[in-house]
Amino acid sequence: MYYASYSEGFKSGGFFARQANYLIDPSYEPEYVKNYEFGWKTTLMDGRMIFNGAIFRSDYDDKQESILIPVDLSNVATVVRNASSLEMTGLGVGGNVPD
Repeated sequence: MYYASYSEGFKSGGFFARQANYLIDPSYEPEYVKNYEFGWKTTLMDGRMIFNGAIFRSDYDDKQESILIPVDLSNVATVVRNASSLEMTGLGVGGNVPD
């Protein structure tokens, strides 16, 4: 059996309220993602062996990341910022030989 899927999603923007130094802008914009996946599920040797796998790709726009910003010589602030675009790809395979 073969399958394919496509989906879109987002993570809302917001306000990083854990930041104590409000001279640093604590707001950030939403991130968006498009996901693609193609996979297979096979049974071989009259059901005695299973071999499955998938290839995937995720394309992000405005990816949200936590970063550290120096406040002074002895302190840093953690804030969320939108990074640029990000592309993740991968391959997963697995199998099983039942008893």
